Amino acid sequence: MPASHKVAALLATVIALSATKALARDYYDGDWSPSASACKKDEQCWIEIRKAGKVNQYTLKFVVADRLASDKVRCSAEASAEKSSRGNFLRGVFPKSGQIFDVFPWKGGRIEMHAVGNSPCDPSISINGLYGAIGD
Repeated sequence: MPASHKVAALLATVIALSATKALARDYYDGDWSPSASACKKDEQCWIEIRKAGKVNQYTLKFVVADRLASDKVRCSAEASAEKSSRGNFLRGVFPKSGQIFDVFPWKGGRIEMHAVGNSPCDPSISINGLYGAIGD
């Protein structure tokens, strides 16, 4: 087999493996940071979404921490969510506040959060808006 065919075969294999990995990744599962400054100046906030053990089930955690030390968590609120029947968004509720939310996939590998009311941690913080993946 000529060298050019070997290179083409190797390239095809790499592309196929990359595509398989991308398809296997769950779109929502990950850590997400707000695109705009949603938190107060001395704070940072993010959303952690994890695939739960059941089909179409997720856990969502909204976290507010010290701006300089992410391990100094000031508040966190956990929720459960379920993928819609058409699979195009997540819907959930923060049990302590009863706050309902939806999470939509967005352009450029981001998500959009729509919640009834503001943050379950602090009513002065808006949880709504676009979030970008952390670490991708």
